[in-house]
Amino acid sequence: WAVIVPGKMKSSAMSFISTLQKAGGGMRFRIPGPQCFDIMDDRASTYVEAIERAINTTNPQLIMIIVPNNRADRYSSIKKKCCVDRAVSSQVVLGKNLNAKGVMSIATKVSIQICCKIGGAPWTVDMPLSGLMVAGFDVCHDTTTRGRSFGAMVASLDKSMTRYYSAASAHTTGEELSNDLSLNMTKAARRYMDYNNGALPARIIIYRDGVGEGQIPYVFEHEVNLVRETLGKLYASAGVTLKLAYIIVNKRINTRVFLNNDNPPPGTVVDDC
Repeated sequence: WAVIVPGKMKSSAMSFISTLQKAGGGMRFRIPGPQCFDIMDDRASTYVEAIERAINTTNPQLIMIIVPNNRADRYSSIKKKCCVDRAVSSQVVLGKNLNAKGVMSIATKVSIQICCKIGGAPWTVDMPLSGLMVAGFDVCHDTTTRGRSFGAMVASLDKSMTRYYSAASAHTTGEELSNDLSLNMTKAARRYMDYNNGALPARIIIYRDGVGEGQIPYVFEHEVNLVRETLGKLYASAGVTLKLAYIIVNKRINTRVFLNNDNPPPGTVVDDC
C-alpha cells in the first residue's frame, strides 16, 4: 500500500501509521509498512498527480491520502481519480486526526475501514439458517433524464453475509426493470455457487424497495413471476427446488394495525387483516 502526504506532515503521518499498525495487530490484521510519496503543496491537481505516480510505481492495493483540511473539491478529485479513473481503494485521513487526543480510537476505526475496503470482514453475524441468500433491490430516479431510473441490487454470497454480489442497471420501463432484476438474481445465484462449492442457495429472501402501493399488483403478477421463472430454470437444471420469499419494503402505507390500546411491538407479523 502507499501513503501520499504533504512534506510538512510526514512526521505526524509516520507516527499515525505506527499507531495504525498497533490497532490492526489487536484485530489480527497485519499492516506492513507503506511506500511513501511526499508532495510539496495541497492542491487537488498535486494529489491527483501523486496518486497516478503511486499507482504506476507500486500498483498498491490501497492508497492512504493525508489532507490538511476537508476541502470538498480536493476530496472529490481524489475520489474520482481512485474510484473512476484508476479503480484503486483509497482512505482519506484529515491531518488534524494524526495527533488527536484519541488517536488510538481513530486509528482503530481507520484500520476497520481499510480492512473492509481490501476485502476483509470486521465482524460477522451468526446466522442459524444454512444456505441462505439475502438480496436487496431498490430504485432511484434520474433527475437529469425524465423517465429513466436506475435499479441497484446486492445479494449475500456466504453464511456470515460478509461477501456480496452487486449489480446496477438503467431502465425506462417496468418490464426492463423486471428483466434486469431476474437476470441479475440469476447471476448472483451463479456467483453464490462459486463461493459454496457449486451449491445453490437453499433459500432466497428478496427485500424489494422502491414500490408504491399502486405498483404492488404489477410487481406480484409480473416481477415476482419472472424472477421465479428465471431462477427456476437454473434450479431445475441442478435438480434443486427453489425456495423464494419476496418481501416488499414500504414505509408509507395506508394500513394501520392496533393492539387494544397500544402499538404492536417491533417484529409483529400480521398475516391476515
